[in-house]
Amino acid sequence: MAQVAIVVHSNRGHTRTVAEHIAIGVASVDGAHAEIMELSGDQMDGGRWRDPEMMDRIRNSDAIVFGSPTYMGGETAV
Repeated sequence: MAQVAIVVHSNRGHTRTVAEHIAIGVASVDGAHAEIMELSGDQMDGGRWRDPEMMDRIRNSDAIVFGSPTYMGGETAV
């Protein structure tokens, strides 16, 4: 089974909605499974993102989709 990690940060829920629709598309493919993984400020430690458990799940995925709102052309800093 192909595992797709959908890694998102969503300030107001719009990016999360897009991620949910991507997951529906992935689920429509036989043998594919998607997991939405939402990033949060709680995972920040000393200015760096740290979540070893989530990193292991991402590392073990066959594909990764990243999603983030933008501000002035750059992604959010979580």
